[in-house]
Amino acid sequence: MNLSTKELQRSKFCQVATPENPLWLANGEKLDFVTLAYKTYGKLNKERNNTILIFHVLTSSQNLSGYDDYDPTGHNLWNHECQEGWWNDFVGNNCAFDTDDYFIICANYLGGCYGSTGPLSINPDTNHPYLDKFPFIAHTDVVDSQVRLLDYLNINEVYAVVGASLGGMLAHDFAVRYSQRVKKVISLSASIKTNESQIVNNLEQILTLKSHLSINNSDEYAKRGLMLAILIALKHYCPLRYLAKTIKNKSDICPDFLYPQENFKYPIESFLFYNSQQFTKRFCPHSYLRIISLFQGVEIEKEAFERCQTQEWLVFSVNSDTCFFPEDQLMLRDILNKYHISNKFVTISSEIGHDSFLKESLLYHDYIKDFLEEI
Repeated sequence: MNLSTKELQRSKFCQVATPENPLWLANGEKLDFVTLAYKTYGKLNKERNNTILIFHVLTSSQNLSGYDDYDPTGHNLWNHECQEGWWNDFVGNNCAFDTDDYFIICANYLGGCYGSTGPLSINPDTNHPYLDKFPFIAHTDVVDSQVRLLDYLNINEVYAVVGASLGGMLAHDFAVRYSQRVKKVISLSASIKTNESQIVNNLEQILTLKSHLSINNSDEYAKRGLMLAILIALKHYCPLRYLAKTIKNKSDICPDFLYPQENFKYPIESFLFYNSQQFTKRFCPHSYLRIISLFQGVEIEKEAFERCQTQEWLVFSVNSDTCFFPEDQLMLRDILNKYHISNKFVTISSEIGHDSFLKESLLYHDYIKDFLEEI
């Protein structure tokens, strides 16, 4: 889909918590002021029953589709990577999520850094950014905040809730805890709980970030910690043998405190280091720490799926995924079958692992279109 043919949408903002109606968090703390940055695509029909709620992936944003150079952050984080929709090939006219047929909503996570309340927001008690004083949040807090957004928009039921990766886990939580508010669920490369590999991977990132954030409150060291954390994470998103096979040239890198010489031996080293460097230009270390920490704590009770018996599910698994293993989706399928929940299970054959749902839209298009069109 040519970006120029897509309707350009800027972020909107909704206050979903006030002192009179605070957002109580899973840890017992509360936030008196919560704003969500969100975008909508397509039009809500007269019956108000064509809404699709999409939970974005771990470090992306509300900018699903199109091009948007308006910075909702106020902190110069909305760079070229953010300006282009992260799911352009999935959302739009004649795409899998067709904006001619559906009203599509995507909101930046609570705790994020793209316009929603998070560590960079002003703490009303101090008139300074929260930074490390922002509370640690749970996946349920993110979901609850977006339910409030639906209430604000006067949408009682969504036609479908959708998510990939961590976003898929949030979609699962929405489907289970707000089962009467959703008809269909589309889950891409996700699970009902954090697996053992992710627990270790997340722990490495959390310890790296915390150790750097504690150094003299230094922004420079915070960025170093963020760069190292994402370097730890990247190896899980695409099989390393595939990267080594396909990356032939070294990336342009800037000499850095951690690696002052441009003397990488292998292109894959240069590629991972360069992408980690670039990530620090568009994300807040404090937000990343909170999102990785909430990822660490996701576990949805199997018995809770009994509430989902009137729903229909479409579950995608990628055979080469080394982040959310195929076994994770098979476990989800077995739970759906146990509780007699209508479901379709699709295995995607791909060389690129977890990144498949970002880059190979044609492998998913027909399955999603057909599933959504089924009455």
